[in-house]
Amino acid sequence: MRQSNFTNSCLLAGGDLGGFGGDADEQQFEIVDNGKQNADDDYFDEVVGCLQEILLDEEFERMQKAFSTEHCMQFEATEENKLVYTTIFKQYTDTIEAFLT
Repeated sequence: MRQSNFTNSCLLAGGDLGGFGGDADEQQFEIVDNGKQNADDDYFDEVVGCLQEILLDEEFERMQKAFSTEHCMQFEATEENKLVYTTIFKQYTDTIEAFLT
């Protein structure tokens, strides 16, 4: 069994805790990983772990930023969608799929 303590970063930064008072030592909670007790939970944890690795990858972040920068001027704050949005979405989907393979 793996255990760790996590202190609320809002409290450390002096932020509002929405009614949770006390000092930093009192605002800890325990995360317990029992593992191997439920196959569905273990599979979910594995998938989320893989997604986390992808999303936090610096190359993935650079790719997304470059794509956003390239296409950001096409978007407007209107209620009606432009036809070009479909094309951009297709390009984005292709870019993500290419990165994952």
